[in-house]
Amino acid sequence: AALARRRAVLSQQEEPAYALRASELIALARLPHAPEAAARTAHCVDAALAAVDAAALGARRYANMSDGERSRLRLARALAQVWEQFEAGDGLARYLLLDEPAAHLDPAHQHAALKLARRFADMGGAVLVTLHDPALAAAYADDVTLLRRGQVLAQGQAGRTLTDESLSALYGLPLRLQRMADGGYAVWNPPVTGGHVGAFV
Repeated sequence: AALARRRAVLSQQEEPAYALRASELIALARLPHAPEAAARTAHCVDAALAAVDAAALGARRYANMSDGERSRLRLARALAQVWEQFEAGDGLARYLLLDEPAAHLDPAHQHAALKLARRFADMGGAVLVTLHDPALAAAYADDVTLLRRGQVLAQGQAGRTLTDESLSALYGLPLRLQRMADGGYAVWNPPVTGGHVGAFV
């Protein structure tokens, strides 16, 4: 319980054993804090739901939600477990272990999720994230490790490690990492000519 009050894990997929409402699922994250902080459960649940733009989802059943909504709720649950990092200022380091927090999310919610992780770290916490989007890693991470087939390809400060060469080697195709005017990043592949592909976005 002492460890669970200071570290939280977000998994990629999860199917609860019971037909829980979103607020009930997130409230489970506060069990390590009971009974001392039972009175704070509702506050932490509401704050975490609001943080991931899911306040309107609290009364809905998790099983009936889209993958994107579920991803946001799993992040909310992890945040609720260590919500004190955002408020307490008690000097204790807390930890977030996030496995693909941007999965199934649209671009706005992807950046919102990583901004929450960045804020958590800026307030004295530590965050370990797995990502498949180098642009998000470049925008939010301090240090990165590039893994290819289970082996470390490159490791170090994000600005020095995320290069055109390292990303091209990582993914096996020519890639470019570009800093945008607004401070963000984009990863692109030189276009292939010919043919036509349509897409729904």
